[in-house]
Amino acid sequence: MAQATGIKEIIKPENLVYKKTKIMTDTVLHYCPGCGHSVVHRVLMEVIDELGIAEQTVGVAPVGCSVFAYNYMNVDMQEAAHGRASAVATGIKRVYPDRFVFAYQGDGESDEHPFPHRARGAAGDDGGKVF
Repeated sequence: MAQATGIKEIIKPENLVYKKTKIMTDTVLHYCPGCGHSVVHRVLMEVIDELGIAEQTVGVAPVGCSVFAYNYMNVDMQEAAHGRASAVATGIKRVYPDRFVFAYQGDGESDEHPFPHRARGAAGDDGGKVF
């Protein structure tokens, strides 16, 4: 009879498949089932953590579901009016060109309102990112 493997034999650093990044907070995600916000939060924070730029990162989130990003991301965050996250992110990037600045937007925010702001930001070539 095979001997049962103890839990201490299984839980070892070399067996680790996934570990939550340290720049995601411990707050339980509240998004609706099937919503992609939680996955995007995790992937974005993993990349920022891997690049080692958390201290230089500023995120901008508008009203709506996206505004809760500051509850989950342990980086500097700024809230923006609906449809204006890209404009605010552009302003922050111009004032702090050495920072990694991103606008985190939901579907309504990114599809309907801010096209003129995104176009102006792209024309300015500020290097800002929109997620």
